[in-house]
Amino acid sequence: AQALIRPYPAEAGIDPGAEIVDPAEGDIAFDELYRAWLKEQLSEEDNNNVISELVLADEAKALKLIREIADFLRRNRDAEPPHHLWSRTVCTDFVEAVRGFQHEISLFYFQEDKTVAACEAFAQMAETIGALDLDGDLNSRTLVEMAVLPRDEACFTQKGAKRELQAKGAWGKAAKEAGHSKRYGEQAFQDCQVHYEACHEGFAAAMESVASELLTRIYAALQDLLEKWRDYKRAAALLDFDDLLYTARDLLAENEDVRRALAQRFQHVLVDEFQDTDPLQIDILWHICGETPEDGNPETLARALRQGALFLVGDPKQAIYRFRGADVQA
Repeated sequence: AQALIRPYPAEAGIDPGAEIVDPAEGDIAFDELYRAWLKEQLSEEDNNNVISELVLADEAKALKLIREIADFLRRNRDAEPPHHLWSRTVCTDFVEAVRGFQHEISLFYFQEDKTVAACEAFAQMAETIGALDLDGDLNSRTLVEMAVLPRDEACFTQKGAKRELQAKGAWGKAAKEAGHSKRYGEQAFQDCQVHYEACHEGFAAAMESVASELLTRIYAALQDLLEKWRDYKRAAALLDFDDLLYTARDLLAENEDVRRALAQRFQHVLVDEFQDTDPLQIDILWHICGETPEDGNPETLARALRQGALFLVGDPKQAIYRFRGADVQA
């Protein structure tokens, strides 16, 4: 990538004298900027600041999460949160599912303790969500309150996963004690289980929407930090490894004359260990070794490779860099 962009500093938008920053030194510099940015965020007295609200709710988990997202965005600058539109409907749907569960249980004058406890736990969660102000512009404090809503062990495991409602036998026993058949009690269990599952589905949908909204707000808040990181490197005439890759990709994608010149210079390309190649590197390779589609298709792999331009060697069973973005499916 460095060999691609060095001859074209103006077209690539880099300082001709830019140096490659040592990865360890780059990490230290980014860490200093991150700490200063975090201090600014936590000093704001605003219940709509998603960073401070997350830290107030659970300091250790929040700081770990925010730093992980910051590091990820630093190295994956094209990444964006999935598009979504927040709607209070997902919360009202959960509340309605809980009401349906309560109504179903009320139809039986004999009941089973585990199922009743699960219904009461969901009812408490629905009451908490129902008391929140979900209309208008939802503030971050309300979002965080929903995200950290306690998960009762009657419905969830200690890790927060759905707990299976295993009470079929107990319902049959309760029915017999009330003078009904065991089969009648088992049918009552099945009817209640449908509503129990609906409550879990409704809650999962609500939490997915909450998580997406929180991620979108964290992403937006981190843009200030990432801009400061770019300004720091620009002022110090420094490039990191990610700058090399992204700058090379953009240079090839946005300047056809330069792309053709580089394709002429690098007429034959050999790539070893291709199973560890990430989409960004594939983008660069296909721009160098492929022709621009006549139909204007922007997809990287829509570019027809020149005969003999690209030779790949790889073994999918040796893929070890998935954590770094490598895509063995390539």
